[in-house]
Amino acid sequence: MVTIYFFISMLSIILNFIPLRKMLLSDEVYPHVYALIISCIPALIHFYVLNFREIPFLNIDVSENETIIYMSLILGWLSAIPYIVARRMYT
Repeated sequence: MVTIYFFISMLSIILNFIPLRKMLLSDEVYPHVYALIISCIPALIHFYVLNFREIPFLNIDVSENETIIYMSLILGWLSAIPYIVARRMYT
């Protein structure tokens, strides 16, 4: 379960870079706001797992799996990396 959670999380973080890159190429303000909102979604999911001890949409209880709980904290912080990289590269 830990490896599946980790690989799905890393895949979502990597695939998050594609829409962020396209939105940050625009000169308008609204695509930049949408890029911020899109980059917050994976972090919110990871922090939901941290606080409520279950994986959302699947209702899998992880209250006794400390590895996933601590991994969700670290992945919640790391989910900001695609926005940081895209912003430095494309603005």
